[in-house]
Amino acid sequence: MVWPFTSKKIQTRDEFRIPNDLDELLKQEEPTLSEREFKSNLKHLSELTNHRPIDPNPTLVPKDSTAEEQSEILPSEPKDKIFTVKTALFENGPLLPDSRQDPKPLTQEQLKNARELSQYKRENPLHASVLVNCAELQLAFLNCLTDGKFAERMRGCNVKNNFYQSCLTKQSMIFKFFDYNSMTSIREFEEIKYVADSLFTKYYQCYDDLFEEEKNEKFTKELRAKREEFHSKFGK
Repeated sequence: MVWPFTSKKIQTRDEFRIPNDLDELLKQEEPTLSEREFKSNLKHLSELTNHRPIDPNPTLVPKDSTAEEQSEILPSEPKDKIFTVKTALFENGPLLPDSRQDPKPLTQEQLKNARELSQYKRENPLHASVLVNCAELQLAFLNCLTDGKFAERMRGCNVKNNFYQSCLTKQSMIFKFFDYNSMTSIREFEEIKYVADSLFTKYYQCYDDLFEEEKNEKFTKELRAKREEFHSKFGK
């Protein structure tokens, strides 16, 4: 144990020296790997990393001269040339065939039919056509309010009003069932209006008829049959 304030000098790490005989012994016993151990270590390392086995004695592959010959034959593009969509279209031809074609002009008859159909659609939208088919019931309701019996007028002519409102609902359902708004000819529009009006007046003569299950079933069955007949007639 060295006491503080002693006169003996303490050696540092830099001043410490290994004896010469020990230094020579360490140099002679330096570990070395044999060639067999080196190859086995390389094989083990390649298996761990899932790569191909490393060749301890790699050989140089002769350079393929055909690639250089082909590159010399092919013309090289200028370095400063910029490829754009415009250059691809006008230099190398169109990428896709141009599908835009001038439409064939319509005949006078076709133009006339188109104008008539457009005018008919404006004058006969779905809600207006429904009102036309229920116009008689609406008139009966208005007459009841003005000239009806006193008892009916006191109740607001609710029976006739309910029948009129039910007509609007049924007619609107029939028009949508036939896809009225997608028709392409006046004949088709008129046919749908006729079918809707005739079916409703056939099965519903008064407000109480709307609550009879038998009439409702027959109405639904004939409505489907009329639509199939309509589709076969107009090729829908």
